[in-house]
Amino acid sequence: FDIPIISVGNTTTGGSGKTPLVIYLSKMLQKRGKQPGIVSRGYGRKSQGMVIVHDGKELIANVENSGDEPYLMASVLKTVPVVVCEDRREGVSQLIKNNSADVIIMDDGFQHRKVKRDLDIVTISANDQKEDYRLLPWGKLREPLQNIGRANAVIFTWTDNYNPPELLPSIKPFIKGEPLFSTQQLTLMKYDEDGYRKSLSPEEILFTFCGIGGPKSFFNSIAKLGIKPGGKRIFRDHQDYTELVIKELSAQIKSSNCKGVITTEKDLVKLPDSF
Repeated sequence: FDIPIISVGNTTTGGSGKTPLVIYLSKMLQKRGKQPGIVSRGYGRKSQGMVIVHDGKELIANVENSGDEPYLMASVLKTVPVVVCEDRREGVSQLIKNNSADVIIMDDGFQHRKVKRDLDIVTISANDQKEDYRLLPWGKLREPLQNIGRANAVIFTWTDNYNPPELLPSIKPFIKGEPLFSTQQLTLMKYDEDGYRKSLSPEEILFTFCGIGGPKSFFNSIAKLGIKPGGKRIFRDHQDYTELVIKELSAQIKSSNCKGVITTEKDLVKLPDSF
């Protein structure tokens, strides 16, 4: 393609902070006067082919047809066009032709080799363990570790106070240049009948649940925010909150006697209003 393509991906299954990085890059590009567009496969969506999630003005698709992560990115960014398509080439073409994007961010694109990228970023979770770095199905690796050498930049996510992760010595020989260490500024939001806004940590004990690739990072965040967790439930990544799941979860929350619940933004976009 004639415009810059940035790929954000990883070498493992599970959460490594790709979605927050795509959101961060989009905001950074907008501040510099660029018009970014995001293309994703839309993992876990109940649709096929090309789906326009956000046209740059408003949300077009629902979370079921978008996939939770593209829908979340579109909801947070508000003015960035987002499409999902198995064929990323078709998705990129859509963003350029119909949305006038002048830079494309390819979400989860490290293994998608049909689109030439100008910047290849790989995220690695600092929470990963050494045993995770074996090929599937014995570990979490999608491809051999030395293939990280294809990347232009490596970002370690979920690092605390920029302390190098334990895995750094075994990965560093394959990295071009110096790795980057990133942390996230935690934002606690409250959602009630008045809407969605920033909040201080509540005094009451909260029931915690999530369906993300790296639940450990979520529970670490809760501890940093000073939240008192009561009962908890960990679902699989990209959990579909069906009527049955909601019914069982609601019963578990009620039996815990907690005064409220805390979950992730990725889970929130999939929860029905009735919940």
